Amino acid sequence: MRTAKQRNRRLGLIIQIIANYPGVTLSGLGEHLKGMRVNVTERTLAKDVLLLKTEFALLPLQERLRQGYSLQGIQTIGALERSVVLDALSAIGFGLGDVDAYAVLKRLHKDSSPLVARRQSSTSRILRARNVYQRKGGSAEELDRLLAEGIASTRAVKIKYRSPRLREVTEFQSYPLFKIFHGWGWYLIGRELDSTRFYAYRLDRIEQLVLIEPVKGNEDHDEDIDVAQLLLSCGWGMTFPHSMEELQKSKMQDEAIVRFDSTITPFLLEGPERHPMGEVVAAKDGTGDALFKIRLSDYWEFRQWVRSFGGKAWFVAPESLVESERTEVRRMFEKYGL
Repeated sequence: MRTAKQRNRRLGLIIQIIANYPGVTLSGLGEHLKGMRVNVTERTLAKDVLLLKTEFALLPLQERLRQGYSLQGIQTIGALERSVVLDALSAIGFGLGDVDAYAVLKRLHKDSSPLVARRQSSTSRILRARNVYQRKGGSAEELDRLLAEGIASTRAVKIKYRSPRLREVTEFQSYPLFKIFHGWGWYLIGRELDSTRFYAYRLDRIEQLVLIEPVKGNEDHDEDIDVAQLLLSCGWGMTFPHSMEELQKSKMQDEAIVRFDSTITPFLLEGPERHPMGEVVAAKDGTGDALFKIRLSDYWEFRQWVRSFGGKAWFVAPESLVESERTEVRRMFEKYGL
């Protein structure tokens, strides 16, 4: 397992090197990897290159490439788009400054132009994550103040919460642990007052929050933070196992397997350890496709992620998920009148 992870990480680095240095030779690859503190023999490196040729179809199949290696079917951005990409990276990063954005941009396109160099050192457009949510009654600032007080004092809070799914206002009592930003907005992560279950509460759905009296601190505050972070890392987005027991059960259920088209494979290989519960492997039929295998307690957000790739990603197991996606495709087919 460890060897496979090391190989996948190495393949991802090789793809990055070839993308940034088209025409690089085998010995050049070795030098770049050495600079990244990855020591590999020439024989192993040759096997990696062969794998990228045969199983992933990213390199031409010729035995020797006099012009060096260049990726097939991979596009880079042009000079006119670089500024737009940098702005977008800063904007969507919510706190990704120009220095960090430049590092990401550099992975997309190797460039040493004065324009990019100037942006590398500039910090004039750094965007920070802001509490921009709107609330019904009370202010976001007041909610932030109460949350900060509750977290700092490890006190419990009572939350009046409303969501489209719950419809009616529901009350929760919880120990607030920390706030986190996800695609839908800001969330409070807390542990249920009288259990070892953890939940995410979206801040713009909290209609009222009060500190519970009398003052009583959470003796397990630091340990709860560690457990909550572990559970979050074993979920997908804000859909995560609510307890350690639920996490153990998720490891026993059927594995979900998603097949990705060869055009997506390079992006999967770039981060083969993208999830502690997941594994990326090459399809064995020589198409260049890749398989992503994972076990989760809840697949709702994961399914939305898979669907975002359109026809370039599809479930192949288990049959329950495959049939569920077939039903969804038929429903979409009818909606579009086809």
